[in-house]
Amino acid sequence: MVKYFFSFLLLLLASAAGFLVVVLTPHNSRAAAFVADQGMSARAVAVRLEEKGVIASSLSFRALIKLTGTAGDIKAGEYDLSGRRNQWQVLKYLAEGRVNYHIITVPEGYTVSQIADLLQKSGAGNEAQFRAAARIGNRSRPAVLYAMEGYLFPDTYRIPAGMKEPAIVSMMNRRFNEVTAPLDMVRVSAQRGLTPHDLLTIASLIEKEAAVPDDRRVIASVIYNRLSMGMRLECDATVQYIMPEHKERVLYTDLKIDSPYNTYRNAGLPPGPIANPGLASLKAALQPAKTDYFFYVAGSGGRHVFSRTYQEHLEAISRIRRGAR
Repeated sequence: MVKYFFSFLLLLLASAAGFLVVVLTPHNSRAAAFVADQGMSARAVAVRLEEKGVIASSLSFRALIKLTGTAGDIKAGEYDLSGRRNQWQVLKYLAEGRVNYHIITVPEGYTVSQIADLLQKSGAGNEAQFRAAARIGNRSRPAVLYAMEGYLFPDTYRIPAGMKEPAIVSMMNRRFNEVTAPLDMVRVSAQRGLTPHDLLTIASLIEKEAAVPDDRRVIASVIYNRLSMGMRLECDATVQYIMPEHKERVLYTDLKIDSPYNTYRNAGLPPGPIANPGLASLKAALQPAKTDYFFYVAGSGGRHVFSRTYQEHLEAISRIRRGAR
């Protein structure tokens, strides 16, 4: 029995020694740039490193990640991993985020606060400083929480390491201007008796309310129909925007929050966008469907049920609730 124990122990020590040799032996890499995508798994990172010739074995690299507990520490971005490095040094580079560029994807409908949080977690920027940079210009619209809300286009960005937060805001705003230039928002908004800021605000409401692409233009029609009749928009997303934490469902007590963004208490549009809309929502705001709907409620799968009268709306709500039981 003792003989078998020592044999197993020797085998274990030999395996550990072999693992250390693989991990600590420098490997000559000619990879000029290695990109770790946002949300990439540790396994995918290891496989890509091996494919690029940065490491000799993805299996040992995955084991190293597991042993060190660094799976959640790998930062998205573009790295220069050329030259001789062992696996421990490569992992340290990735965990410390020693990037040439941070690769950041801003989803459609993200708010300034969510973008700030994304930058902080990815190591691409400071949350508080990004928020501060996005507030600049509020003197022209004192009721607006962030002057740049809505004006930062959702896209994938290559942010150079060390780029300051005001420059990041400018980069995202330049992209917004590039994408919206062909849309001729000034002319279209003037035809509707609105400003481009109003149009962008409507696009942000559509972005936050629509879960199904086909609903966007119809939701836009409801917003325009209610505005034309002087009705309050009563949009849950505007209440969510001013709440300290997101709720799955807005409660009746939440509708009493005193804020110019609360469209249950105030007629017309909120002071500004409540998110950064994507191109599809911008186009829906520019070209709404022609309907006589004034109400909508979310049904199964996120698709909305639209109604012409309040009575029809109540009946739709009742049907949806019965179906959910």
